[in-house]
This record gives sequence, structure tokens and C-alpha cells, in this order.
Amino acid sequence: MDRLIYTDRKTSDKKSLIIEYAKYVITGIIMGIGAFMVIKSQFGLVADGGIGSGSFTGGMVRSWNQIAETLAGKDGVFLDQLEGASGASGQFLTTVLIFFIILSILIARSRNRWFALVYPALFLPVTIGFGLTASVMSMAVLALGVVLFLATCPGRKETSEEWRWSRMAYALAVTGLALVIICVPVVSKLADKPEAVQNFDDKVSNSVTTSFYGEAPLGEGDLTKGKRKTGKGTALTVTMSDPQSVYLRGYVGDVLDGFKWETLPYSSYYENRDLIYWLNDYGFNGLGQVGQAARLAEFDTFYTSDVDVEVEKASKRYAYVPYEIDEDGVDGAKNWNDSFVTSKRGSRLSEYSYTMGANAVSKWTDVAGQLYTTMSNPDIDSYMETESYYNSYVYDNYLFISDEDAAALEEYVGDKGDQKRGHMEYTMAISRVKDTLMAYGIYDKNPGKPGKKKSAVRTFFRKGLGYDVHYATVATMMFRYYGIPARYVEGYLITPEDVYNSPDGVFQVKQSAAHAWTEIYVDGVGFVPVEVCPEYAGIMQEADYTVGISNKSVDDNYDDNEAQGQEPEDTFKDKNKGLGKKASRVLMIVGGLIALAILALLGLIIGRIVRKRLLLRKRKKFFRTGEPREAVRDIYRYMDEIGYNADGMTVDIGNKASYSMHSVTDQDRQVMLAVLDGARKKIRAEKAKKKAAAKRTKSISKFTEKKEKREKKGKDNENTKARESKVSRIKGIRLRKTEKDSDKQ
Repeated sequence: MDRLIYTDRKTSDKKSLIIEYAKYVITGIIMGIGAFMVIKSQFGLVADGGIGSGSFTGGMVRSWNQIAETLAGKDGVFLDQLEGASGASGQFLTTVLIFFIILSILIARSRNRWFALVYPALFLPVTIGFGLTASVMSMAVLALGVVLFLATCPGRKETSEEWRWSRMAYALAVTGLALVIICVPVVSKLADKPEAVQNFDDKVSNSVTTSFYGEAPLGEGDLTKGKRKTGKGTALTVTMSDPQSVYLRGYVGDVLDGFKWETLPYSSYYENRDLIYWLNDYGFNGLGQVGQAARLAEFDTFYTSDVDVEVEKASKRYAYVPYEIDEDGVDGAKNWNDSFVTSKRGSRLSEYSYTMGANAVSKWTDVAGQLYTTMSNPDIDSYMETESYYNSYVYDNYLFISDEDAAALEEYVGDKGDQKRGHMEYTMAISRVKDTLMAYGIYDKNPGKPGKKKSAVRTFFRKGLGYDVHYATVATMMFRYYGIPARYVEGYLITPEDVYNSPDGVFQVKQSAAHAWTEIYVDGVGFVPVEVCPEYAGIMQEADYTVGISNKSVDDNYDDNEAQGQEPEDTFKDKNKGLGKKASRVLMIVGGLIALAILALLGLIIGRIVRKRLLLRKRKKFFRTGEPREAVRDIYRYMDEIGYNADGMTVDIGNKASYSMHSVTDQDRQVMLAVLDGARKKIRAEKAKKKAAAKRTKSISKFTEKKEKREKKGKDNENTKARESKVSRIKGIRLRKTEKDSDKQ
């Protein structure tokens, strides 16, 4: 009678078993390496060393700092840089790689195809949420691993026999074709986004932003709009405990790129945030600097006003704050290096409060003159020292002019003055800017779209038409042309007329009150608004340019107040314990998460082993106590699994239990148990015999190797002795010959 075969169990053929597990391991290794490459390229992780370079903790800190730099430069997510980073992170990154490989092998071994979504679910939020894209090669390797997993690993309800090599060939063909297509230059250049695609992408992004934050009527630096549309509703409800006219700054543009104002790169804010942190810690208030300077110059020293802002039909991305805001700023908002204030990620600024000082922008010229003519005031001296560092930061970042705009300004404005000792004098620069804009421009709310021109500055001078955003743009670039740091600003105005009409301090700021202006940096005083649009002349109180700075007191005295030969890092070196905080707490969290992940994997592996042991114990108990027919079937099945070749009576009993109508007795069970016990002993004996034979072979091999080494060494010694004997004989012959020659003489 033929041997009984059970088709619902895996074959015991070792070759098939090896292929089965090799498939899981190879798929897991490829998928794990791909996942590691993706996360490495997304976050810019560089080991700078071999596999074991650097310490684990130091490498983890180094990787954290690299992630912080990547997020700051790409998406403005500022994480603290940690101390204790090593020069390389090979050991830590190798551990991460091993973790991904083990995880991927377990995913492949699970045979659950839903687990193919693990890595997309892990990496897609990073790509979408932070804009961090991975390299093409890393995505290709990960895709290859996932496709292999889907194509070659059978599901839980499938047997390995159902797997076909054709599915693997199909997966390899698809992946190979994808790689070929990606590597074609024409196709790969599509990633650079053609202009039409980029414009569509910008429109979608702007629509999503507008739907979430609300509409910015002036476009937040977008100069391509052909018509000024501000709406007629209420933009803000502002309540002041002591009413006064103010400029409410919202959007601030730092870099003009064609027809669009942009903020500084995120990396710039990140690189300089330590400086701003410590300036703020020393009491310097860059966001409300002109108000702070006015208090130091003893202008309305004790004046404060509590301000509540409720946003209705305005953008809820930016906080609208005055130039006189106090150092506490806006709670729950993000201060961008004392330049502007926004909501935190994923939130909106619907309601907020702050405290401000007296209107200082209308008398900043007097403030400047007072600051530089006041003698022996320690508060002013301390303020001027810290301001000198902020001054350097401002001059480094707010003087940029593109070549196209510089050429346009040189053509239409002409001479930019002698700037060997610094920028043009403030009064002269302001006068020239206003006169130039008055001569070239006509205020028009519908100037038309700019078309495909490259320079907003040149377009304004050629067309001579525009409204406040265009006037503010050209004025900003002109001030920079004259060597004075300047920025483009959008916000709202609360005018003296509004204050007169609302004595209770509650202002319904209309959308039509939206306005764009330029602000210039006055050394020692800070950024102040300058009204250059003829349509808005006289609406807000302006500083008297004939006093304070008219005698060039700022320019003549500023050099004496600068900190000579010092860098901010030197001054704050011993006190820098804020943003450069020790890594202990974060390391504990990150290290704990990694340790938990590794422990979870180990626990999963150990759990599977323990579960397998418990099931085997339960199964053996069933051999002895279960219903005889079922027990005999399971005993025979187990013999097949452990590789025992049953024959004779064992096969007869197995067939009877499976196919015959004859009863299976407990005696049959005992016979099968006895055979099983003998089979286990036989298998153990064969394994022990093979192990002993392998050990004996290894010992003989070592003995033979040592014997050959000794024989070789003996031959080497004999040869050495022979050479030494020969040399001695030659020396003896030469010595005797020398003695004979001496005797003859």
C-alpha cells in the first residue's frame, strides 16, 4: 500500500522549505533597504563614516540634528539642536537599517498583503505634510521590495505550491520598466514641473490655503493680480483700552522674485534663531523695536493699551500687530525672528490679544535724535549694544536686489549716491523715492496683469500704472538700491479719523482698509513705515523729516555705538543654554521609542517561538487524550512533518484512520505513539551522529592543518640550519685563507 499523503500540509522537502524562507528573507532585505534609503534621503541623513563609526547615542543626536536642519530648511518646522553629537553616525544608522530589515522580513513572513501598506502609510504623511521627497533610487528599491512581496508571497489561505515563477517575472518586469522610464532624461525632467504644471499647482495650493485661513485681499505679495479687490465686509474687530491710530502689520515680504514677494528661506530663520532668542532674553524687542526705542527716549514712557483682535473676513494665518507691540507678543502664535507673527502649524488665529505702547511711528525721527544725543544712560547703552547685533542681521538679509531689478533701477532712477561710508541719508532717500514715484506713477486700481514680463519694477516704470502694492514694491527696492534695508508689508490701517469716530475704542476695520506699504530700517530705532503712495498721503500721521535725523545724527553717531570686532556668538557664548539645551530628555524619548520598537520585534519573534512550543505541547497531549481516529491521523501527520519515513504497519494504521470505515482503537494509538517515540529517538540519534561526524571531521582537518604547518616549519628550520652551516663553512675557508696569506707576508 502506498504511503499516505496529506495535501493540506506543506511538503517536508527541505529544498522547498529553504526556497520558501529564502523568498521571505530576500524580499524583506530588499524592502528594508528601500525603506531605510527612503527615510535617509527624505531627512538628509549622512553617516560620514563606516558601519560602526561613532557611538550609538552620539550618532542618534547627530541624526536628530540633521533631521532638524532638513525640516527647518524645507518646511519651517523648528526643532532644537541637541548637544553631544558625534562626528559620525554609522553605528546608529546601521541599527536603524537592521530594524527595517527585521521588520520587513516579518512583514514578508506574515503573508498578509495588507502589510504592504505599512511603508506608504509611514512615508506619505512625511512627503505630503512636510514636503520631503525621497530620491528616485530609494523609491525604486522600496517599490521593488513591495512588488516582490505582493507577487511572490502567498496569502494565508494559499499554499506555497500555488506560487508561480511567472508572477515573480511579472513583478521584475514591471519594476524594471519603471526604472527605465524614470531614468529616461525626458521623463525625469517632468519632476522639475513645467510652467503650466507649476501654475496649476500654485492655484490649487492657494485655493486650499484660502479655504483654510481665509482670503488675503491684497494677495500676500502676489503682484500678478490685474485689479485691486478688497471687498466691503468687516475684516477685523479691534478693541483698544486706549484708542490710537496704528499700522497693523500682517504679511511681510523679504525677497522679490519676479512678481511675487517671498519670505526669507526657512533655513535663514533657523540659522539665526539662537541670535534672536538671546537678544529677546536680554530684553531686546525686534518686533516692537520702535516702541521700545521711544520708551527709552522717554516718549510716553508709561503709556500702554490692551488690544483684542477678532478676525472676521481677513486671513487667519497672520497676526496683525502694531510697530509698538510689547515684548510679550501674541500668545499661542509663532514669532518669525521678530519679523512677523503667524499661527502655529495646523491652527488659525481667529482671536488674540496683546499689549502695545504709544504711537511711535509718527515721531520716530524725534526718537532717533533723542537716542543719539542722550549721554550716559546705561539703559540706552545696553539697548544700543544688543541692537548692533540685530542691525547686522537686518543688513545681511534685507538688501537683496535681483540683477534684473537692479538694472531697471539704474536705468530709471540713476545715481544711487556715494555709499562708501554707508547708505544714503534717510531724509534724502525718502524724498527721492517719493519724488520718483510721483513722477513715474499714476494710481490706478485696475492696471491690468503684467503678462510674461520678468521684473515688477521695470513694468511699473514702463506702464506708469499701479496701486499701493506696486508703489510699495518699487519703493522697497529703491530704498535697498540706496543701501537702506527695507521690506514689503501688507496689513490694515486704523486711521486718526477712525479713532475720532470710535471713542469707545471698538473698531470695525473694513476690508477696504487693507493696505500695502514699505518699511525701512533706521539704525538704532528699528523698522518704521514710510508712506509712498500718493492716494494715501495724509491719511496716517507721519514723522517730521525735518527734525531728529535731519542733522544726520543717526549716521554720524551710529558707528560709535557698534560693538567692534565681536560676533553675537562670542558675546553670548557662556550663556547659550536655551536652544542649545542638553539632549538628555529628548534622547530618553527617542532612545526609548527605538528601544521599544526593537523590544517589540524581539517580543514578536519570541512570542512566535513560545506559541509554536505551546501548540506543539497541546498537540502532543491530544495524541494521548484525543479521540483515537483523530489522534492517529494527527500522529501520522506529525511524523510526516518531522521527516520520518513511515512504512509497513504505520502506513496501514494511518490509511485506516483516514479512509477506512473500520474502527480505530486505543491500541492503534499506542502503536503509533510507540513508533513516534522511536522515530524521534532515531532522528535525534541521526542528528547527534551527524554532529559528531562533523565535529570529528573538523578536528581531523585542524589536526592535519597543524601537522602540515609543523612539517613546513621543520623543513624551514632544516633549510635554515643548512644555510647557516654553509655560511659557517665559507667563513671558515675565508678565515684560513686570510691567515695563510698573513703567514706568507
